[in-house]
Amino acid sequence: MKKEVLKLISTLGIESIAFGSHMPFDYVGPSLVKLANLETLAPVDYERIAWRNAADFFGLDFSGS
Repeated sequence: MKKEVLKLISTLGIESIAFGSHMPFDYVGPSLVKLANLETLAPVDYERIAWRNAADFFGLDFSGS
């Protein structure tokens, strides 16, 4: 799985990928395992996929200001 994600990152760029699940229709556990497999990425890239790209897409500001 990780190989495919790395190819996707190199093709589309890290800013085009966001974590998602099928919740509430399926258990979120398997999706979280897939996300955990990406923890070897640079912390900033992992953070972008885990939540920051989605927050940016929806215009959410978590900077605290």
